[in-house]
Amino acid sequence: MSGLPKVLAIDYDGTIVLESGKLIDGIKEQLEALRAIGWKIIVWTVRDDNEGVAKHLTELGVPFDHINENPYNPQRESRKIYADVYLDNRAISFTGDTNGLARKVAEFKSWDQ
Repeated sequence: MSGLPKVLAIDYDGTIVLESGKLIDGIKEQLEALRAIGWKIIVWTVRDDNEGVAKHLTELGVPFDHINENPYNPQRESRKIYADVYLDNRAISFTGDTNGLARKVAEFKSWDQ
């Protein structure tokens, strides 16, 4: 996949904005830093109003390239958005070690809960 830009797929609710719609402190600056070194930012959300999400992000000055799509996706037939990194407030990083994984999942709490 050489020649393709690095891609971050970032969740909207709880990772870019709070439930109130307020921007999470520091996220805009971090996304700007990634953009400055060539990363593409894909907003990955369950919301079905891409235009509304785009409008809100633009109003907040948050950089993004696409919402729920990745034109750089080498697997275009897949519904899963390809990314080098997925950033989500409801994620557990899988390290390859399954020891205790069920417990981690069962006990998981998002940072905003």
